[in-house]
Parts: sequence; structure tokens; C-alpha cells
Amino acid sequence: MTRRRLTVTLGILLLAGTPSAQQGGGQGPEAGPPRRNPGPAGAMGVDAIPLPSAPQVFDTAEQHKIRVTVVAKGFAHPWAVALLPDGSALVTERDGGLKFVSHGHTTPQAVQGVPPVQVISLWGLMDVALHPKFAENRLVYFSYMKPLGNRRATMAVGRARLDGASLKDVTDIFTAASPTTVASSRLAFGLDGSLYVTTTADDIRAQDPREYGGK
Repeated sequence: MTRRRLTVTLGILLLAGTPSAQQGGGQGPEAGPPRRNPGPAGAMGVDAIPLPSAPQVFDTAEQHKIRVTVVAKGFAHPWAVALLPDGSALVTERDGGLKFVSHGHTTPQAVQGVPPVQVISLWGLMDVALHPKFAENRLVYFSYMKPLGNRRATMAVGRARLDGASLKDVTDIFTAASPTTVASSRLAFGLDGSLYVTTTADDIRAQDPREYGGK
């Protein structure tokens, strides 16, 4: 029997994140005012690791000879990636930034129009997903911690139309009963066009049908 060697090529967007001034933050919905700008590198005593200019090859327990190439860098705590039909990408940053990565350009461009985001521990601006007919309607969906004032926040899902490097017609299509705490959120479209939203929780609230965490 002839054994075939599989070569996998990966493009890495997210390894060049810059540490923010507050790595952790609070542990609940009362975690301080919305934050949008990351702090200086090394603010937590951990220096940013420079990325190599040449592709790297790694061996893992799952697969050998994985070739990793940096295609974009300069992110602050990147959270999720959505690949656009033309080969470009949208990258969310925990502190509320949304970056546009053009194909062939290693420096991302900031997308304007993102609503205010409350940063709570590892959560802030989280997942991003494209409408199944994005090529026609340019609709983008994102999950985030929505500030409510008085140091409170709740999880929400927003929708907007991507117009160049700006979000237009931004609106919330879902807001969890406030205030609530969820550890993270992911978005996915089903084959029928329905949008599915997952949340996690780190305590027994996942078993409470009145809570949105852990659902």
C-alpha cells in the first residue's frame, strides 16, 4: 500500500496581536466603561513576539509539515475572522476594533462604524459572520458585549452593511435580557439562512432557562 503525504498550507492572520493595557478586566457585567483602544505593548509584562518574515513549517500530533505564512499583522487581541468572497477578510478585536484585510496587503485597515463595546475579561467584540448572500447585500453580523451604562453590559448581536471600510445601517437584532454575563459567543448560518447564536457560561446559569448564558 502506498502512503500519501498531505501538505497543508495555512495563512495566519492573528499571531501579531498587541497586548492591551488590561489583559483581564472584571469578571462580571460590572467591569468598567467601554474601551476601544489597546494599551502599549508589554503593559502586562509580556513583550510582543516578533513574527518571522519567512514561512515556517511545523509538525503536530495531527499533521506533519504544516506550512504557516503570515498574511497580516498588527492586531490587538483578535477574536474572530470572516473570509470575504474576494479573498479579503474581516477580523474582530476584543477591544471593539474591526479590521479589514485586503488580499495581498499585510497591514489591516480599520473599519469605521462599530458600536461601543464593553470589555469584560476575555469578552468584548466577539464573532463575525457574513450573510449567505453577502455578495449581493453586503450584510455583516457580529456578537458583542453591549454597554448599558452604570458599569453594566449585556450580550447583543448586531447587523450592518459593509460599505468599503465602514459599517452602515448598524442595528441590534438581538439583545439578551440585561444585564447578563456570557463567556463567549459564536455565530453561524444554517443551510436555510437562519442565524444561530451560541453563548457559554461558566456556572449553573447554563441550566437556567431564564438566562441566555450557556445556550
